[in-house]
Amino acid sequence: MKKQKAKSKPTDKRTAKNKKADRRTAKSNEQAQLEQLERERLLQKQQHRAISISIVALLASVAAYAATAKVALLLYHPNLEQAIEIAKKTLTGEANPEPVESFLYNIGVLSIPLFMVGFFLLLTKTKLAAIGWERYFKPLSVGFVLLAAGLLYAGLQAPNPNFAGEAAAAAGDNAANSRDVSSDTNFKFYFAESILSTHLWIYLGLCVPLIFGLTLLFRYFHKHLVKPLFMQIVGLLLVLGYAAVYTAQVYQIFSFDFPYTWENKYDFNTAYYPITQVCAGSPMLVDGFTCNYGLYAHFLAPVFRLIGLDVGNVTAVMSALIAVTLALTLAAMLRTIKSKLLVALGFSSFLFLCLLLSRAVTPFDAYFALFPIRQLLPAATLCMAAFYLKSRSKILYFAAPVLLGFGILWNPEFGVVSFLSWVAMLCYAEFSAAKWKPIAVACVRHIALSIGIVSLCVAAFLLSIYLQYGAWPQLAGLFNSMIYFGSLGGGMLPMTLRHPWNFVMLIYLVGLIYAVQALFNKATLNAKATFILLLSVMGVGLFTYFQGRSHNWSLLAISGNAIILLALFADAMLEKVKAGSMKQRRLLPAYLSVIAIVAVLGFSCIDLFRHQDKWKSLYEQKAEKKANIEEQRQVESNIAFIEKILPETTEKIYIHTSNKYQALYFDAAKKRSAFNPSILDIFTIENCTRLQNKVLLDSSDVLIEPTKFYYPYVQGVNAAMCATYSVDTANGQMAYMKKHRYRTPEQPVLDSSQNPQTLVYEKFGDDTASINRRIRYATKGKEPLAWGDQLSIEIIFFAGQQAYQAGTLFSNYNDSTGVWLLNNGAPEQYLFQWSKNLGVSFQLEPNRWHYLALQANKNMLSVYVNGNLLNHYIIPSPIASTDRRFYVANEGRRNLHFTGAISEISVKKGLLSPQEILARQKKIRDNAT
Repeated sequence: MKKQKAKSKPTDKRTAKNKKADRRTAKSNEQAQLEQLERERLLQKQQHRAISISIVALLASVAAYAATAKVALLLYHPNLEQAIEIAKKTLTGEANPEPVESFLYNIGVLSIPLFMVGFFLLLTKTKLAAIGWERYFKPLSVGFVLLAAGLLYAGLQAPNPNFAGEAAAAAGDNAANSRDVSSDTNFKFYFAESILSTHLWIYLGLCVPLIFGLTLLFRYFHKHLVKPLFMQIVGLLLVLGYAAVYTAQVYQIFSFDFPYTWENKYDFNTAYYPITQVCAGSPMLVDGFTCNYGLYAHFLAPVFRLIGLDVGNVTAVMSALIAVTLALTLAAMLRTIKSKLLVALGFSSFLFLCLLLSRAVTPFDAYFALFPIRQLLPAATLCMAAFYLKSRSKILYFAAPVLLGFGILWNPEFGVVSFLSWVAMLCYAEFSAAKWKPIAVACVRHIALSIGIVSLCVAAFLLSIYLQYGAWPQLAGLFNSMIYFGSLGGGMLPMTLRHPWNFVMLIYLVGLIYAVQALFNKATLNAKATFILLLSVMGVGLFTYFQGRSHNWSLLAISGNAIILLALFADAMLEKVKAGSMKQRRLLPAYLSVIAIVAVLGFSCIDLFRHQDKWKSLYEQKAEKKANIEEQRQVESNIAFIEKILPETTEKIYIHTSNKYQALYFDAAKKRSAFNPSILDIFTIENCTRLQNKVLLDSSDVLIEPTKFYYPYVQGVNAAMCATYSVDTANGQMAYMKKHRYRTPEQPVLDSSQNPQTLVYEKFGDDTASINRRIRYATKGKEPLAWGDQLSIEIIFFAGQQAYQAGTLFSNYNDSTGVWLLNNGAPEQYLFQWSKNLGVSFQLEPNRWHYLALQANKNMLSVYVNGNLLNHYIIPSPIASTDRRFYVANEGRRNLHFTGAISEISVKKGLLSPQEILARQKKIRDNAT
């Protein structure tokens, strides 16, 4: 017993020592926990302070911009009338210059970031810094969320600025599309068939809480129940599978063998035509060959030379590039957003709002100009940035400017914005350094290196064109469309103040203020802040697309970065929510923000699923194919006609046809155009004049669909072509034309304008001056003529086959007054008409010169053909003059040009004797011999 007691003493001492150590450890752990809590409390206080200051700085910056803009408008008074006049003299279509709107936008882009920095300095480096800004975190945050929601609600409930209604659309209101006809508010325009319209309260009351709950539950499983790596893999596979399903549907939708809707025909041909010409051997930026969307055709041409050029292959490649654009966007989101559910929501919104919504509610339009041509570069930039900011890879650092350099050539509009955003991101990341000198040196290095690499890429492209084609490209032509549309106002629409664009711009401003506050808190100037800056800067740059063409669809086109920013913001706030307790009241703003963003992003997932029948109908196109079968057969018949007429010619030709099908004819015939750009890309009067002069001086053959080549801005081209070309053969829809094989008589025969009774006299010849006079008569006419009871009209012309139905020799006809002489269908059939139901028809031997004299003497009309009286006609009343202008070789109001030569025309008061008419005919015969 004594031994046992002796042994227990050291044990008791050790137990007491252990207990004492445990108490010290517990006390130390408790102290560490208290210190950790204090650090977290201080960190949270700093975060709340930073957020509060950011909100105040953002609102103050917007207010300062508004004041600056108001002052600037007192000093800036552009001459809008002069701008419109310049635009009218430059552009072929409607011009709406917006110098004030553009001026205000540029002021905002330059001033608001500076105001943000200035207000941050003011609120953090002056006495105002002593204010306990963290105390105002909750009201400021809740208020800001409510402000954003209010802006979105007000913008959606505002009237659709382009609403036309049925009556206006029927009258031909060009600002309205099919959606504008039925949607009087912005909400109806965007969401008339959406769950937001049909089941709004079910969505807000059930779907939004469910999605938000799933987000929290997913993160809870990730954190507590299963291994993080396993959940990451499962989440990644689910997102990739989800994205793959819809990307496959997108590929099916945009792949087709023939354009089946009007919108599809028009927009597809715009993107397709340059590819056909580059593949045929015509280099862009040479001889005025430009395209609205850049030089993408040169980059795609090698692919089509390998796989073959046709509609199916082109749409397959374009669809594949759309899939690549979506994949790059998804990769950037997966790299920067932790919550896979938020990635899925963000990707769904990007896919649905930016790409598929317009297809779900309007006739199908394969508008490849946006996806993939324009959007490919921003998506690639975001993806490269997301990976570069994580790894700082040297390969990406040098590869990015190479890609962006060629990207500017691919599409200059979005390419330039992407390049500038990349450089801004590189420079911003350097501000994590403490001293200004290394920051400045690094920024200069980034700028110089990026510009140098881009310059080398551009120089390499120019050299390659020169080596292949023997001509240097005119690089300035790359930016023509930006100048025409941006500076001159071609097709511009004004921005309305109350509109959803306010919400989109607010998102970009939040991203900018986040990046600005990170400059003042170096601890937060990380990869996330840098990526947010890139998204915001790029988003503001791409917003100029909407600022110019402020149609509702254009807003969705440039909202992709805003959608990604929303998902990023929600992910950041979700981290705060998951780190705290549901009972912590300070998390209320974060909860509200995440729920609000989930509400904005979540409906796209539902609507993507709800429109499955629409997606299926879009890639099947059953109804459209059936409705367009006759038109497709007509196009195929014309293609067969071209191949029969010109089976293997390597000469350049003109194919003047509908702007909906021009590319299809060049594609199928594998021909080079004698003139570029396409009819769709002729936006300037200078290009119209260039085409007109080329038709006059060139000898290339012409294939024309006269009933479809009718655009007002090519009237001069039509007149020039009909004055110098003759129809060789036709298939009923398309005419094949060659330069005249005969010469116009040089000696005049008819009375000249020196006769006081003469109202009109013109002698046309084969020289350029004479043809230009005929073109002016055909397009602009002569001032209205006034005659009495006696009228004589004489004309000498070559009666050949006509390209245009009702090819008109002269006209000032106005239903019940005036006169009209036209070819009446068959080559030998002519009609002289002076009233709606009154006229005489007669036949002329085709393919020879004729002298025709028409004399009206009160109620008697006499028709002489080649000096011989054809007949006398009793008419109810004298032929009345009209207030319409007098046109030669065209009807004036319609596209009814006379194809063939006109030697002379004379209109005068009074009558000719039969002897005078015979004398004229004798003189014509003498001249001919």
